[in-house]
Amino acid sequence: MSPEQAEGRSVDHRSDIFSLGVMLFEMMTGTRPFQGDTPTSVLSSILKDTPPAVAELNPEAPRELSKLIKRCLAKAYYLMTRDGTEDLWHSRIDEDGSPQGAPERLTAGVGMRSVDVSVDGSKIAYSEGRRIGNLWRVPLLRDRPATWADAEALTSDQLELDKSAPSPDGKRLVVQTDRSGNWDLWLLELESRALRNLTNHPAYESFASWSPDGSAIVFGSDRSGNWDLWSMSAAGGSVTQLTDHPAYDSQAEWSPDGKSIVFVSGRSGTNNIWVTSATGTNQRPLTDDGFDHAFPQWSPYES
Repeated sequence: MSPEQAEGRSVDHRSDIFSLGVMLFEMMTGTRPFQGDTPTSVLSSILKDTPPAVAELNPEAPRELSKLIKRCLAKAYYLMTRDGTEDLWHSRIDEDGSPQGAPERLTAGVGMRSVDVSVDGSKIAYSEGRRIGNLWRVPLLRDRPATWADAEALTSDQLELDKSAPSPDGKRLVVQTDRSGNWDLWLLELESRALRNLTNHPAYESFASWSPDGSAIVFGSDRSGNWDLWSMSAAGGSVTQLTDHPAYDSQAEWSPDGKSIVFVSGRSGTNNIWVTSATGTNQRPLTDDGFDHAFPQWSPYES
């Protein structure tokens, strides 16, 4: 039963998509995504609970199929300030972006600024809700909002931190920090907590995105005198310039198949969405409507 049916609302194709996600989840895990002791508690779970990640229950499940199931049961994540702190909330959304049902609070009293959700949807990495602080990790719990007591520090330097990007396997983070005196990209190994400078350049680097196989990183930098796209091996080493234009090029995101990169460019006078091959060829606009666009994202199961 879809959330629309549980709330007594009219059903349409969105209910079919949700039902497909439920069926695939059960096929891949052998269990139901939404559970309860009574029909009423099952309905409540459908409306407010987030099912566990498929990979958590079946590590051999194909990655792309796991993403498809997650998409069918998708919920939107966003920050909201209540009780004096910024916490993470989520809400199931329609295809047109309209929220369905009441939002659910995922953290309470944690206080966060820049947030990234892990690929399997089980954890978030975030910087503290202040300019100087540390990087933290907190689990997304099924039975209650996570609190400060659930959080685990990933760094202890009390330095200025900004955006982070989790690797596809969930074992590493690319972190943007000024710990070297420059805004560089650093690689954080989550198990050992080891940090290594990837870029080490006096220019500003930001908006890192992993290739789907975890072997490379694309990022924005003004090291050429302009904001352009650059790529490098996740192991470090030399960098390759992908775009070369006086206008702003940044906010890149690698496609799920690894063949393309979508990014924001100001070449037409406003910030529009562009796409290029992973090697920087065939650059072309996807939008050109006179409005500013930002932070493009790929569908998780098609490119």
